Amino acid sequence: MHIQIVNGLKEFEEFREQWDSLNSRGEDHCVFSSFDWVKNIVETLCGNSNFICILIFNANKKILIGGLPLLIRKKNVLGKNRRVLQHATSVCTDFSVVLCCQNSEVCQREVIKKITESILSMSDQWDILHFDNLSTGSAAANLFRHYLSRRFQLSSYVNVTNPITNLEINFEDSKNIRDLKRREKKLRTEFENVEFVINGEVNNTIYEAMLNNHRSTFPGIGFNNKENQVFFLKIIDRVSENIEFSYLTLNGKFAAGHFGFKNSSKIFYYVPTYDKGFSKFGVGQLLLWKMIQEYKSKGFNEFDLLRGDESYKDYWLTDVRSNFSVILLSNNNNRFFDKLYTNLWVTAKCTPFIKKAVKKYLRK
Repeated sequence: MHIQIVNGLKEFEEFREQWDSLNSRGEDHCVFSSFDWVKNIVETLCGNSNFICILIFNANKKILIGGLPLLIRKKNVLGKNRRVLQHATSVCTDFSVVLCCQNSEVCQREVIKKITESILSMSDQWDILHFDNLSTGSAAANLFRHYLSRRFQLSSYVNVTNPITNLEINFEDSKNIRDLKRREKKLRTEFENVEFVINGEVNNTIYEAMLNNHRSTFPGIGFNNKENQVFFLKIIDRVSENIEFSYLTLNGKFAAGHFGFKNSSKIFYYVPTYDKGFSKFGVGQLLLWKMIQEYKSKGFNEFDLLRGDESYKDYWLTDVRSNFSVILLSNNNNRFFDKLYTNLWVTAKCTPFIKKAVKKYLRK
């Protein structure tokens, strides 16, 4: 195997075709690890960071078999400026993907070991490594976490749970489906025009309505944040074939919507929202049901409900994965305050009442 370290987007651009080919061959194939996603993240949201990408090629250096895009970001740690190494695609993403080809000719374990060795070789360029959302549903991510713990003194914690719906399972006889059918019947008696649009074109009017409803619930946070909106509008343009856009209108008025992503076999339930004025009709649940029906009929095999254990997801739950965050110090970093920071961070994240207090403080 051959390791190549890419510095900057300009050099990374040379590997666009090989990168997307690798993404399409990996077990975790998704838009979140596409070339356009990585490039857009770095250009739009991480302008003050240094972009580095680890590339692993096969023995003859012709085929890309592994990759990990990274950011080195300056961060204030207990009053001190530190260089923090992060996974580039964990920004605006519900799970982090370690790209690795999966076939009989490539040993995934050896690829991940090479990536870990590369991070070790760059220890003089960063002080703290902090990766979010390494999913237990990914063999590559599990191996990555394992080999990091072999090389470094690693601290990790469960960041969030990730509910999954297997679309090959039959839900039609469940109590939940019977309730949804009753809700739909009531909806159609209350409103003359009930329209479900599943996997439609991005409609600017509907998109704006979704954004306003999301903003009223989570002002200035996540999807509706101004900087993030610049990112998402570019993504809509660059990866239009991977956008999942569905919505429900009642007498022509927006009631519920979903903005997310898809690949050939999987749906990523990214940003659902609804008009609270229609909440008594369960419009969000009805739209989700119609989406699940539609994609099941088209042969999709998984509906990834993504991070968060909201109770409404329980109705569709067939599996649960966990997203891990890991934090560690460079082997060259023996600073007392950095060790204190990492210990305090993990303690806060693993202690429920401290975690709530930290969230409350950050939202002020």
